[in-house]
Amino acid sequence: MENFEEMEMPTPCQKCDGWFDLNDGAASEKWFPRTVICPECGEKEQNIVEMEQDIEDLQDEIDQANDAISSANETITENSSKIEELKEKLKVFDYD
Repeated sequence: MENFEEMEMPTPCQKCDGWFDLNDGAASEKWFPRTVICPECGEKEQNIVEMEQDIEDLQDEIDQANDAISSANETITENSSKIEELKEKLKVFDYD
């Protein structure tokens, strides 16, 4: 059992049901907005928030790369067609 005598403001954590001193708590961003949770749960939640942000950033990078690849493929297709047209025109001037 937690030692309530050492705590100024004993507070139950809404996530893990453990007790912590309110002054040591962490603001919950995801699980319980506008609520203070224990430092351990706060750290876990922050790690999750950071991982989700990393995943979102990586997905944005992947989406941008896919757009760049699509654009490059279109340019390659257009240029390949132009090259074939030029080859055909050069055949007209072939004196062999």
